[in-house]
Amino acid sequence: MPPPEPGSAADVTAAEAFSADVVIVGAGPAGLFAVFQLGLYDLRCVVVDSLGHAGGQLAEYYPDKPIYDVPGHTVIGALELVGALQKQVAPFGPVYRFGERVDRIAARTAGGFEVDTDGGTKLTCRAVVLATGGGAFRPKRPEIDGLAGFEAGGSVMAVFDPTALAGHDVVVLGGGDVALERAIAAAEAAASVTLVHRRDDFQAAPALVVRFRTLVAEGRTRLAIGRPVGLEGVDGRLSGVLVRGLGVEQRVAATRLLPCLGTDLDRTGPAAWDLDASDGRIPVDPASFETRRPGIFAIGDGALYPGKLPLILCGFHEAALMAQAVRRRLQPRTRPILPYSSSSSDLQRKLGVR
Repeated sequence: MPPPEPGSAADVTAAEAFSADVVIVGAGPAGLFAVFQLGLYDLRCVVVDSLGHAGGQLAEYYPDKPIYDVPGHTVIGALELVGALQKQVAPFGPVYRFGERVDRIAARTAGGFEVDTDGGTKLTCRAVVLATGGGAFRPKRPEIDGLAGFEAGGSVMAVFDPTALAGHDVVVLGGGDVALERAIAAAEAAASVTLVHRRDDFQAAPALVVRFRTLVAEGRTRLAIGRPVGLEGVDGRLSGVLVRGLGVEQRVAATRLLPCLGTDLDRTGPAAWDLDASDGRIPVDPASFETRRPGIFAIGDGALYPGKLPLILCGFHEAALMAQAVRRRLQPRTRPILPYSSSSSDLQRKLGVR
């Protein structure tokens, strides 16, 4: 018998320790539902996403979007759907690596895959699922001299964590939903919070604007109108931001900088993974959603096959069929039984409902 192909199920020993059974690239709706479908078969998942939070395009571009074609809901908000999916997968304990972009996916000679991110994370897994949507989101960086040094020193937050802001002077850059949300959340813990925006007008949900202005009136946040033109600090430790606007320049105390200036879409990832991708879309077998590389699957808007529709509903369907293909690959000795969540006591125990 010839040796198994690197990355094949037969080449993976059960005794070897992996970071996860499956690495899922993308935390949008399709990626999150893939966690659920794989979790039903006790397959552990690590989810990597370039954004600092779950939701993909829904959270980044359409947070207020009403969705009318999710089964069982006459209408559901975009962020409401993301929250519901995160709650649904919570019993399976996925590990999230937010704010990181996958740079490399390589087959291991011992079986499975190595997945490396631009954040220095190195993962090993038995299968990879690409739920990359239209591409990886890259946060827009402010054009300020010396920014890289403060990024390296940890003063610039790429992933938002309000608990890490206690006692800090926080400066938030931007005037959209994310900027106001983070300024509001930071006010609960930080020593001071200043939002820097080029004008006294915001492209954000009215409720967020009202809440932010209330905090300003209460003295719990500040608004500095202008643009950041310089940074102060020593050895990567930020101490202040210089803001120029309304004909004057002012110094704002800052030990943490939170840029919230929107994102750019980077479609170069799939092109570098030897998957015959075109403009970020990856050809797959619609029966299994496996790509040309055995053990690597693609679902959601980034998957390409005859009759493909770019709908969230289709992404859920693809996740279910993909999970069956992954199960057959990683658990070849198990009986091919499809359990139903409404009647399977085993599944219900996994979900914590009995």
